[in-house]
Amino acid sequence: MLSLPIVLFFWTPQDINSVNQYETGIALNALANICTPDLAQDLAADVLALLSSSKSYVRKKAILCLQDLPQVPAGLEALVPALA
Repeated sequence: MLSLPIVLFFWTPQDINSVNQYETGIALNALANICTPDLAQDLAADVLALLSSSKSYVRKKAILCLQDLPQVPAGLEALVPALA
């Protein structure tokens, strides 16, 4: 049986990159609430890419997701001044 982090690793990128902004928002919310540090490390690039989305709803959810991740992925500190 697969563990929850492995299932999330395969499920989350599909929903994060959905064309439906509400599916993306739900995936980001789920990621922020049940993410492990290893999963956060693997999916941080996908979440960071959403910060430049043309949809403000998706950008807001991406920022909230990054704020709630259990561990700040390596290299994210360098991007914080660029976001300000």
